[in-house]
Amino acid sequence: MILLFKKNSFTIRKIHLKSPLVNLCNLRVMRLKFVLLGLKKDNKQRLITMAVEAGMQIRAGVTQNLDFLCGGYNAGPAKLEKSRHQGTTVLTESQFCSLIETGEIPDQ
Repeated sequence: MILLFKKNSFTIRKIHLKSPLVNLCNLRVMRLKFVLLGLKKDNKQRLITMAVEAGMQIRAGVTQNLDFLCGGYNAGPAKLEKSRHQGTTVLTESQFCSLIETGEIPDQ
């Protein structure tokens, strides 16, 4: 599996997640930016704790330099559309947890 990360508006960085040289430690260095939308309060707090411990940045809303959006049952359609339009990868709660734990995003 290959993940594509926008470094700026002109560069795309490819990371081969199944390579033994790439693991969550490498992802921590990159300081991935996430937003969590439409989740229950307890679940959101648990995911924020996991992400912060993994060295990721949590954003309050959809921003231009966002890497991933974790959308829950109550995520607003306008924010989901805006993030997709910007090229942000939208994840489910289970995909987000898998990314933090294994460094891979499973297929839905």
